[in-house]
Amino acid sequence: MKPIASVRVLAPAKINPWLQVLGRRVDGFHELDLGYLAVEVCDVVTVHLLPQQASSAAAASTERIRTHTRGPLASADIADGPGNLAWRAAALAWDQAALSGLLDARAPAVGLLVELEKHIPSQAGLGGASSDAAAAWLGARAVLGLGAPTTAEQAAFAALGADCAFFASVPTGYAHGRGRGDQLEVLPARSWHVGLVTPDVGCPTAQVYAALGLVPGAPQRAAGVPPRTGWNDLEAPALRVQPRLSLWRAALHEARCDDWFLTGSGSSFCGLYEDASACQAAVARLEQVLAKAQLSPRLVRCSMARAGVRVDPL
Repeated sequence: MKPIASVRVLAPAKINPWLQVLGRRVDGFHELDLGYLAVEVCDVVTVHLLPQQASSAAAASTERIRTHTRGPLASADIADGPGNLAWRAAALAWDQAALSGLLDARAPAVGLLVELEKHIPSQAGLGGASSDAAAAWLGARAVLGLGAPTTAEQAAFAALGADCAFFASVPTGYAHGRGRGDQLEVLPARSWHVGLVTPDVGCPTAQVYAALGLVPGAPQRAAGVPPRTGWNDLEAPALRVQPRLSLWRAALHEARCDDWFLTGSGSSFCGLYEDASACQAAVARLEQVLAKAQLSPRLVRCSMARAGVRVDPL
């Protein structure tokens, strides 16, 4: 595959139409049965293949990957550099290109710049970091001239985070996940309309899972057929970790949105609708209630289900 100078990638958010926690494994991870649905709230990730300006081999090793985060929902907890999951994904693509022999003629003459334009709030249960990582990985592979990823390369990327596999490998934008969420059954695309609200607080994922209090290796619940949509075993522990969420749950009740549910480990709530007008009406009612209660959402809107990550040459 011929390298491309720059690519632009739309990195969608996700919701979880259902989420069951079946138990905690001996490796410390939680065994899940959950749904994934991509929605039309997208970060924009641009990956550039750049001349390397480093003056030494050591500098080239540390500076060949750079990230720059901006946008209306960029926040202080999204760090540039190795602490950013998108940085690690781009670095993985670089290493995969090196193992394929594609960098032999150019290194250290090139580097990667990953620009993240944030429209997905962080610590919100919407998978923004994992989606950005998938966009950075696929975009970096494109500019480095790598072809379709092998099974081993996909597995290496999925190991970066539980939601990463969904964003990188489900073109329909809808899937049934098991294990850590990385064992995926691709499902046909859905045409749901999705009401979304993200409170003014975040939910640290590790703390929410810890609040479940599950013992590693204890007997697990059996997974059934996909449960009804709107079920999330993490809502109760999220409310314990972040008590302020109870104000938002009360606002949803007042707006007649009792069937909305937490997505992921929070803090976002969402509702699924077959009809666009019903979704828009629910969001309008919620906006009125939030204004009266002086609650300021980071995000509130009616969105739609959509396909997965898409890479476009610039």
